[in-house]
Amino acid sequence: MVAKKVWFEGERIYIETDDGRTLWQSILYYQRLRNATKEQREDYELGAFGIHWEEIDEDVSYESFEYDDLPLVPYTPGDKRFGCCPTDGDAAEFVGTVYTGN
Repeated sequence: MVAKKVWFEGERIYIETDDGRTLWQSILYYQRLRNATKEQREDYELGAFGIHWEEIDEDVSYESFEYDDLPLVPYTPGDKRFGCCPTDGDAAEFVGTVYTGN
């Protein structure tokens, strides 16, 4: 599978594939894309295995568009389910949701 077209709507990234399918996934998993400007999001390269945004140093594989969206739950500092407790500024700015595997 290879993407022919990429676009964003709300909190989702969409692709149109070379076989005519339209697939999407949440950008909540990609903080650089979530925080990028419209211009930065539109400045991408389509590769053999995925999409690359040079300026924001982000990559999304085509394969990831075929995964089921995983449930997100609010992150609470100190919650031991997540194996770590980020305290630096960058981690604290994270969207506030993480996958729990449940």
